[in-house]
Amino acid sequence: MKFYKITLYLIILASILPIFLFIDFPDYSAISDKSLANDLYIGIFASIIGLVGGILLLWLVILGNRFIDKVIPDLIWVNSLHKKIGKYGYLFILMHPLLTIYSYGENLLYLFLPNELTLNQTEFETHVAIGRIAFYTLTFIALTSIFLRKKLSYRLWKRMHFLSYIIFPLIFIHAPEIGSLLNADKSLMLYWDLLALIFAITFIFKILFHFGLFRSKYRLVEVKEITHDTKEFVFEPVNTPILPKMGQYIYIQSDEIGEGHPFTVARLDKQTKKLSLAIKTSGDFTRKLLKLNVGEIVLLDGAYGVFTQEDSIQGKEDVYIAGGIGITPFLDNLRHCSDEKHLFFGNKTVNDIPYSEELDKILGERITHVLSNQSSEELESLGTKFKSGYISSKILKDYLKNDLLAYNFYICGPPVMMKFVEAELKNSGVSSKQIFMERFSI
Repeated sequence: MKFYKITLYLIILASILPIFLFIDFPDYSAISDKSLANDLYIGIFASIIGLVGGILLLWLVILGNRFIDKVIPDLIWVNSLHKKIGKYGYLFILMHPLLTIYSYGENLLYLFLPNELTLNQTEFETHVAIGRIAFYTLTFIALTSIFLRKKLSYRLWKRMHFLSYIIFPLIFIHAPEIGSLLNADKSLMLYWDLLALIFAITFIFKILFHFGLFRSKYRLVEVKEITHDTKEFVFEPVNTPILPKMGQYIYIQSDEIGEGHPFTVARLDKQTKKLSLAIKTSGDFTRKLLKLNVGEIVLLDGAYGVFTQEDSIQGKEDVYIAGGIGITPFLDNLRHCSDEKHLFFGNKTVNDIPYSEELDKILGERITHVLSNQSSEELESLGTKFKSGYISSKILKDYLKNDLLAYNFYICGPPVMMKFVEAELKNSGVSSKQIFMERFSI
């Protein structure tokens, strides 16, 4: 595991430890009423669970900001960690009110409504109500992510997630006012205030970033036709240039206020600092980008990713497997160090192959085109480098000179295609340590 990944795990763990260091547990044996002692300890445990859940949710906000790339280059791994923390964070938050209700001797209705005894305790019930609102909001986000993520558009799903930013002020108000643990120790309260400050700084950065403050301005200077539905856009820097490494991607935003989407850099001119993006029509955002005119300004940020830079197993040759526009992470590698690399390139038809002439010239016989919508009869006239169907372990074995176990495999393309190829490789005995994939979806 990379050093930065281990370091981040340790930092997250360290952010939770102060809760346990500052808590002064009452002497269980000194409490004669054991039923009362049990409820007291359950209440303390409920508070700990709630505080830990709050800290984990704060990490969601921190990891959701792209400034994290300044110390962690693998943004896709960060997004994966973000998902895991979200799941466990919600479980902790869910356990908090349930354990609290149990320690109070209440029924589950208290999760939604106050009881008669606390109804007149206006200040107490106000802060409990604030906690309820935070819990409802988080539950709404969690349920929509679990059950509706694939049915919702990315834009709508992302906007719904912005609701999470109202959760934290509610939590920071709710916990100190009725949290006995925080009130019992000044050090713990100071730590909680520090966490609130970190959230405020992160939130401000998020707003400024949304308005393009930390992004680089680029001007569109040229548009090249790649295929019937794919164009290459060439941008030159207006201010601070971005210098991506091979296989990295950047986020592009066409408006001053709006959302950015990731695209792998297809080409970088190290002298002029111009960079190129290959954009294929695939949704509202790309259709909007394809309407850009030469001279227009866009906002870029990055570069991100470690794809094609991971620690592959030494002594094994690299095989690239691309689907459609998924070829872009491999282009610079193939242009500058193509020796002994074999490319398997999946597309629908011959007319859909981006950078076809350039790749054929670079790779010669070390490229295999696999076309899903081209008949075998039509492919016969194209030569032995063309196969009909989908990239499978059989096709890989037919064209590679050695056993599949002798290679490292890099895969980029549509999610369905990557999942299929990964399964084919694993079923053939290839270790997961030899398989590397670029996943943009979150």
